[in-house]
This record gives sequence, C-alpha cells and structure tokens, in this order.
Amino acid sequence: MFVKSMTGHGEASEKINSGMIVAEIRSTNHRFLDITTKIPESIKQYEQTIKGIIGNSIVRGKVELKLNFSDEGPTNPEYELNQDLLNQLLILQKKIKLHYEDCQNLSVLEILKWPGVINESLSQQKISSADVISVIKKACQNFEEFTEREGSQLTGQIQNCIQEIRKLIQKAEKLAPLTTELIRDRLTGRLHTALKNTALQFSEEKLQASTQKSELLTYINERIIIEASANSLKVDIAEEIERIKCHVDEIEIVINNEVRLKGKRLDFLAQELHREANTIGSKSFKTELSMISLDMRVFIEQIREQVQNIQ
Repeated sequence: MFVKSMTGHGEASEKINSGMIVAEIRSTNHRFLDITTKIPESIKQYEQTIKGIIGNSIVRGKVELKLNFSDEGPTNPEYELNQDLLNQLLILQKKIKLHYEDCQNLSVLEILKWPGVINESLSQQKISSADVISVIKKACQNFEEFTEREGSQLTGQIQNCIQEIRKLIQKAEKLAPLTTELIRDRLTGRLHTALKNTALQFSEEKLQASTQKSELLTYINERIIIEASANSLKVDIAEEIERIKCHVDEIEIVINNEVRLKGKRLDFLAQELHREANTIGSKSFKTELSMISLDMRVFIEQIREQVQNIQ
C-alpha cells in the first residue's frame, strides 16, 4: 500500500558541537500544502532549503516545523548584547525624534525583542547547513513512517466499506430485472380499479359472448406492456450499478498505485459514488431497494470521511 495520512508527527535530534539540534514536524488536514517554520534567526537563510526538503516528503497538509537548539554547557549561560546593533537602534531613534518629538523612547523590552540584539549561544552560531539538512531529513523520514502507518489503517477501513458496497450491489442487481414485471402488475391493478369505478359494468356472460371483449382485452394487455416498458426505463438502475462498480474498482486502483495526491482523486470518486447511490434511491420501486440505497450511502459517507485524511 502507498497511502499516507495527512495528519502526522515526526521528530529527530542530532548532536552538534556542544549542544543538540531538535526538529519536530506536525501536520493537520488542509486542501493544499502549507508549510510554516519556527526556526532561530541564525539559520533563517536555510528556510527555503528546509521547505524544499519537507515538500519532497509531504504533498498535502498544513505542516509546522519547529527547530530548537539546546546547549550542554553551563545551566545558566550569560547573555551578551550585540552592542553594534544596539548603537544603530539608538542612532535611528534620535533621528526619528528630530522629526517627531512626541515619539516615546524604545523600552528595554522592545530592545531585547529586536532580532539579533541578544547574541545567540555559541552552539547556534556554529550550525552549518549540513547539520540542519541532516536533522530535517531524519524528521521527515520519521514523519513518513508515521503517516504510512496511519495510511495503512485508513486503507483497511476504506476496503471494508468497499466490500460492503459490493455486497449491496449484488443485492441490487437481483432486484433490477423485477422492474418491468412489478410495474406491469401495478398498472394492471390500477386499471382494474379504474374500470370498477366506471359505469361500464358487464356481466360475465355478456363479456364471454362479446367479440369485442377479446379485442379490448388484447388492446389493454398490449398497452399495459408498452406502458410498463416505458416506465421501467425511467426507474432502470442498470447504468447506476455499472457506474458504481467502475468507481469502486477505480478507488482500489488509486489506493494501490504510487500516484501522489491520492486524497483529492479519492474524494472525487466518493462524491460520484454518493451521486449514483442517491439516484438509485430516487428510482427505487421497492422498499428493499430504498434500504440498499440508504446502506450504500452510509458506507460511502464513511469512505468520504477517511479520504479527507489522505495526502
């Protein structure tokens, strides 16, 4: 099986210099691929490379990457100010106040929050692109393994639904040939009731003696056959059954091939299945067929719920 879940989690860590780099990837359902990163300023230049690596592993979903560093040095490290950057900020502040005297001075908190004002730890400064790429790839591998396990479970549930739909198709196929016969019986019964309510009442003896009776009955019988055939075409479900078979077969083909973006195609096929099952329900000429249509829609809805979680 090659189905991957859209929701997943992957984590990896790698020892570097005097510390540890940790990458964590999480993903939730989304129509397209949406990657957001939370990484230190010191490696922002690698952001596009990181997104490219993630995009090679994940094709759809809302993905969040967190990259953190931990030092194995002193437990209470001393933080250093970037004096050059601080001086530049103060000079800019003076220039702005020359034009806008009412402006407030920068607070200590605002200065500390300014990117790069506080020097990052030595281990972070020595992070190389090779270190970053290595740990990201490991996290992606971990993530893929997770989504493949989840995808296997989703596939099992979808296949169970497909088996139940096939059983319902077999039941519907047995009922389909009864359409014309059932409609003919209904038309005959209604015509018989209508004739009883008219003033055209004949005794059995007169009907037997009448030469017109045979012609009338022949005409009525032929007309009933014609009407029954015409009406049976309106409620014929043979085409819907064949299309459902094709859609179910296609779902299994998509599940078992290596094509990416399976989720979107499976979602489309599930919608088509639901449409055909609805049509069978609208054409139903027996209560049993209505129940088959209803049961079919229940399993199709379960398939739709599962494919929403597939990449």
